[in-house]
Amino acid sequence: MAEQSALNQQLSDQAAHMDNFVRNEPLYDVEKDLQNILSQQARNIGQSTQANDAANKEIAQQSSPPGGPRQMTPDMLEAFKKASDAQVAALSQAHDQTDQQVVQKLDDISQMQELVKISTNSNHSTAINRTLLSKPRPTITPAT
Repeated sequence: MAEQSALNQQLSDQAAHMDNFVRNEPLYDVEKDLQNILSQQARNIGQSTQANDAANKEIAQQSSPPGGPRQMTPDMLEAFKKASDAQVAALSQAHDQTDQQVVQKLDDISQMQELVKISTNSNHSTAINRTLLSKPRPTITPAT
């Protein structure tokens, strides 16, 4: 149970980091979108660790009778395993969903960057063409 409690603390720390991943005042919409995705995942992690901590406390109370040593019954161990499995399932599903959303946002950024490159190259080409067109052209006179 101590290991599970330590794992829940690590997950909570990670959730806090995710909740504050983007700067306080994002410059770009994509930063806001990513922060929203990460904040939702942080909430999912927080709910999961709270539920798991509550299940652990209940099992700990049941297994520690007043004035006696800790006694874990097979039913208690099964309840502990079910709580752990439920946490893994919830976090795995949320991870997969978040992963897809973040990858989609990063793909969007990549496509936007390509458009900016094309636009920049086009603007550069247009500027070169204007410069060339503005220069005096040599006149060609027929030989006599």
